[in-house]
Amino acid sequence: MASYGYFATGELQTQTLAGGTATFAYFTNGQLKQAQVPTVPPGPPVVADYVYGPDQLRIKRTVAGAPVYTLRGVGGEILSHYEAPCGALSWSRDDLYGAGRLLGSVRRAPTAFVAFVSAAGSVNEGTAQATVPVRVTTTNGQPLPCAATVSYQTTGGTATSDGDFAATSGTLTFPAGTASGTTLPITIPITNDTTDESDETLAVTLGTPTGASLGDPLIQPPQPATHTLTIVDNDLWPPLTINDVTVSESAGTATFTVTATGETALEVRVSYATVNGTARAGTDFTATTGTLVFEPGPPRTRTIAVPIHSDTWAEPTETFTVTLSNPVNATIADGTGVGTITDDDGPYQPINLALGGQFFADVDAGPTVDDYVLLANPHAVPVTVRFTAIRPNGSGLTRDVTVAAGSRTTHPLRTDPVVGGQGPLSLAVQSLNAATPIEADHAQYWGANWDGGRATEGVTPAPVWYLAEGAVGYFEENLTVFNPQAGPVDVTTEAYTVAGAVYTRTESIPSGPGRVRLNMRDWLGVVDHGTRVSAVRVDTGAPAAIVVERTMTWQADLREGHSTPGMAALSATWYFAEGNRGIFDTYLAFLNVHPVPVTVRVSYLHSNGGRYMTDVVVAARSRATLPTPATVPTGDFGLDIVTLGGQGIAVERMVYGHTNWTVGHAAIGVPAPATAWRFAEGATGEFDTYFLVANPTGSPATVTFTFTLATGAR
Repeated sequence: MASYGYFATGELQTQTLAGGTATFAYFTNGQLKQAQVPTVPPGPPVVADYVYGPDQLRIKRTVAGAPVYTLRGVGGEILSHYEAPCGALSWSRDDLYGAGRLLGSVRRAPTAFVAFVSAAGSVNEGTAQATVPVRVTTTNGQPLPCAATVSYQTTGGTATSDGDFAATSGTLTFPAGTASGTTLPITIPITNDTTDESDETLAVTLGTPTGASLGDPLIQPPQPATHTLTIVDNDLWPPLTINDVTVSESAGTATFTVTATGETALEVRVSYATVNGTARAGTDFTATTGTLVFEPGPPRTRTIAVPIHSDTWAEPTETFTVTLSNPVNATIADGTGVGTITDDDGPYQPINLALGGQFFADVDAGPTVDDYVLLANPHAVPVTVRFTAIRPNGSGLTRDVTVAAGSRTTHPLRTDPVVGGQGPLSLAVQSLNAATPIEADHAQYWGANWDGGRATEGVTPAPVWYLAEGAVGYFEENLTVFNPQAGPVDVTTEAYTVAGAVYTRTESIPSGPGRVRLNMRDWLGVVDHGTRVSAVRVDTGAPAAIVVERTMTWQADLREGHSTPGMAALSATWYFAEGNRGIFDTYLAFLNVHPVPVTVRVSYLHSNGGRYMTDVVVAARSRATLPTPATVPTGDFGLDIVTLGGQGIAVERMVYGHTNWTVGHAAIGVPAPATAWRFAEGATGEFDTYFLVANPTGSPATVTFTFTLATGAR
């Protein structure tokens, strides 16, 4: 908005605009004598003086010392203007009239121009000053006929003059005779700070020139009168670090601290997530993820709270990690925080292998299955039995139970007050008195009506195990390895296919006792196979005694299943008491790990008293499957198996029945007949229990069955 002031005689005295106030002086006859106009940026005003001829018409105007002469026609019209640059008179403009009216004007083209060399540029914050060049050019390429000046001034944008640069203004002077294309610098002091920040900008603007015009119309696009200068930040993003934390499992929370070092004007973000180690999410701590946000300024720390679970398991010290990732406006200097959980349930007791006992690699105390451990005490005195349960993370818990003299007891794991709800486990069942060993089996059932089930006898740890059966496709197969040792072991698994290919892999059980579970489909794909599993101690390389159990499930919902432990040794003879042709489908699986073929003779000991034989050649380092031959009559049979060359092999027997094999089980044989056999499991009422007896000798045998009830009665 402009405002005006007037003399008492009516002439304009002042004119005030945003740039300042112009003042005017007049001759006594009312003609304008002088005008003083303020300049932008502020400086000495531009002074214009006016001279009139006898006819009272203006003939000369002097602006800032440069006169302009006016040539008028007989009617008083201004015909031409003449300037006197550098003291030499030159034509400036012609005005054209018609019928006393101004019709147009013809100006001479300016001969000099000033402009920035470029519209934008940048400078590193660490540079003491920025240099912005301004160039002068002439239309004809000749040197300047007289001096040219141009003012300049800086204006803050995202960069400010109180922290990023020093406010700068002034005037550049190109002397007369300056060559066309010459540049002069505008220098701007730059502030080098220690704060990480975004790149920032300021503007440098040219003001009204003298002796030249702004911009250069002969250059397309025209060179600018404003230059945008970017100050490029030279401060490193703040490094982020996370600390390590050690807490007791009863602490409730492990709190990690993330620190951003250094100053920044930017918001910093970083993601975090917990990662399992020997401590496991869901069992030892709650999996935790998220994003930390650091606003500019203090505080420069943020915390991550990880809930810690307390239990009653005696276990070794366990660890997990919290990792940082995806930093924004920061770098990660130390992105892994180790969380150490110390046990508060007393000393961790390793399994005393000297006690012997029965070991199970694959039991389950979870809420979706019913898993029972069956204990039989054939002695005339009570026996105290120690359960040592090992979770997948290697943590353990011991529980002692007493089995009455001469009795049998059922121990349900799902409702056990100590191990109940813990999910998959491995289990050592040991009498605390080596002179009174007990028998142990485990039986597991699942589904609404116990549609599926499996049972396995306990075994003694050994350094090598063989499994003749293995199939992926119709079946899902998992191999569980239980390390009852007090230290870590390396486990090597070899799979022998029907085609003779052998696949090998090794994994570690990092804590002892501990366990590992291998899904065979994930490893082998769809293939029938036999398996050899061996283990060595990590510290000494010596053979390590382990326990191996294979579990197979089938049907679309995996409702059916069976499991067996492996065989701890190969044998040239194997015996099975059960087999059937007709109601059931009976198969034999043979594993030959030798580099030569092995011929196997199978004798079917039929319940009709007949012996039916067939020979099978098992190729070198391969697995073979034998369905019951059609030459064997329908009915029940036992099996007497021998290698004709005396080589040791592994043999399993599988029995399936009903539509789509809705029932089935698998078993390992025994290498020799015996005069006494014991079973910890047996039940009547809800179950039908059968005992199958085979006599491979040439003489009749009398067999006595002694049933021991849970009450101790026989």
